[in-house]
Amino acid sequence: MDLTIKPLTPALVDDYLRFFDHDAFPKGDEWAGCYCDYYHCVVSDSEWAGRSGDVNRRAVTERILSGRHHGFLAYDSDSVVGWCHAAPRHTLPRLVEMLNARDDTDTMLGSIVCFLVAPAYRGRGIARQLLTACCEFMGHQGMTVVEAYPPKHHPRTAHYHGSQSMYLHAGFTPVAELEHYVVVQKRLRTGSR
Repeated sequence: MDLTIKPLTPALVDDYLRFFDHDAFPKGDEWAGCYCDYYHCVVSDSEWAGRSGDVNRRAVTERILSGRHHGFLAYDSDSVVGWCHAAPRHTLPRLVEMLNARDDTDTMLGSIVCFLVAPAYRGRGIARQLLTACCEFMGHQGMTVVEAYPPKHHPRTAHYHGSQSMYLHAGFTPVAELEHYVVVQKRLRTGSR
C-alpha cells in the first residue's frame, strides 16, 4: 500500500465525494448518508434521522468549496481509502452543543470527531496514520491542543470516534468524562514546517 495523507482542500472535493458515494461504507450502512455533516448540524436527533443523504452531500460540498470543512484524506495511490474529520472545535456547532458547559471560544483547540476507513482497508493502521498526520498538521497551523472523544465502551455505532487505546498510544491524556465518551487531549508542538 502506497499511503499518502492530504489535508482536505476545495481541489479535492471530487475525491471526497467519490469516497463517500462509493467506498466509505458497506452497502446499506445506516451512516452512508452522513457525508460527515453530523457535527455541523444543530438539529434534533429526529430531524437528523429525517435528513437525506442528498441534503448532507450538498451541505458538505458547499462547505468544502468555501474552505469550511476540515480534515484529512488517506490515499492508496490515487484512491481515497480513509478520512479523518478534524477541525477547530469552535467550527463544529453540534459538538459545541454536546459539550455544553465547556468553553467554545478557544480558536487554538482542535477536535477530532470522525475516522472512516474503507471496509477493504480496515485493520491496516490507516486511522493511526491519519491521527499522526492530523496532529502534526494542526500543530503547524498554530493549534496548541487537540481533543478527541472516544467511547467509554466499544459500541459499534461510536467506533467512528476512534478507540481510547489508539489515542492513549499516541500520547493523548483523559481530561473529562461525558455520559458515553471520554474526552482526551494532547498538547501539540506548534511552529512552521
